[in-house]
Amino acid sequence: MNDSENTDRSCKDTLEALKRELRELVAQRDRVNIRMEKVQTAITGLVSTLTDPDEAVAQLSYMNEIVGPIGITEVIRHIYRSDPNCTWTAVDVRDNLLRENFDIHKYSNPLAAIHTILRRLERAGEIEPADDVEFGGGYRWKGTAESERDRLLRRGGKRLGKRLSFSEKAVLRNSAP
Repeated sequence: MNDSENTDRSCKDTLEALKRELRELVAQRDRVNIRMEKVQTAITGLVSTLTDPDEAVAQLSYMNEIVGPIGITEVIRHIYRSDPNCTWTAVDVRDNLLRENFDIHKYSNPLAAIHTILRRLERAGEIEPADDVEFGGGYRWKGTAESERDRLLRRGGKRLGKRLSFSEKAVLRNSAP
């Protein structure tokens, strides 16, 4: 083996080790995200039992200060994880975001933003093309198993789904006796 072959071999070995580490880190991130969702679900559930609406808003606001606002990428992940076998186009995702009262109007071109996010999620291996995306096909979830919160939303019926909505108003509106 010459020096060039040794360098290539060393580079390839290093690349393989780094890719393994990256896969492990993504798996850790997914586990942390799932645990965060469980804790947020527990907080949201407890908040819905509070009788004082001002206290409920304060508690939800504090939780949102801790975790930050839910970004569009995470909401799109949630859409795909909620039904891993379903094929979603960018238009389907946009319509779902609107149904969830996610403010997509802050984007000058929401569909372009969604397409960009979908391509990024595909490159990351989280979604995969279901048909020819260029001709109206969509994507399917390929990432890790759905979170407990997503499974509950999918199976848990209308009441649970409404209570775990993305807006604080929805949590309060649906927790009223």
